[in-house]
Amino acid sequence: VYCDGRRAARSETTDAHTIGSGRARGEAQRVSPRLVWVMTTATMAMTLIGLLGRWNNLPTWWTSVAMSALLMSAAVVLVAAAIVDARYRRLPDRFTIAAGVAVMGAAVVAATTEPVLGAVAFTLPLLLVHLIDPAAMGFGDVKIALVLGAACGLVDWRLSLVALLTAAAAASVIAVARRVNSIAFGPALVGATVAVVAPGMVAGSPLGWLS
Repeated sequence: VYCDGRRAARSETTDAHTIGSGRARGEAQRVSPRLVWVMTTATMAMTLIGLLGRWNNLPTWWTSVAMSALLMSAAVVLVAAAIVDARYRRLPDRFTIAAGVAVMGAAVVAATTEPVLGAVAFTLPLLLVHLIDPAAMGFGDVKIALVLGAACGLVDWRLSLVALLTAAAAASVIAVARRVNSIAFGPALVGATVAVVAPGMVAGSPLGWLS
């Protein structure tokens, strides 16, 4: 009887997990395709506006507004992705692509290569962990790190290292506080990136004194 009970409980848990995963996929599929198209269209429009300002020597606030709009739209999508990750332990690719398109648009307007450095610095450590132990670091975290690192690079590529260390520390504290062995890493990555990039957008690079 005890074995049957355990088998039944295990079956119920598996069924619940399957239902939850299916619901997550269904919700992501309903929202994501529209999200990608909307973000791509809006990004193209804002990128063109920013480039027109640069090509025609318009005031600097023109391109600043375009870049801020692109980054804020990316931030909204990234926060949504973090919420999905916290709830279902998965980062939908289409959310990552939508945010990446917006960040790429901002990089084009800024006409800088620092987003590439930021993306490499943010992603490489996570990729190494994923290659060593895929169970410890999901590939979804690696992919979204590319977008987050590029966003950091729009302010200062070294902020990607600050954001990564902050995310790792925050995730460790949360795991210890909740007494669990693992948690969704996406929310910590997104939260740390927003925390370090937002002040830089307002006041310039916090690490400018290192230059």
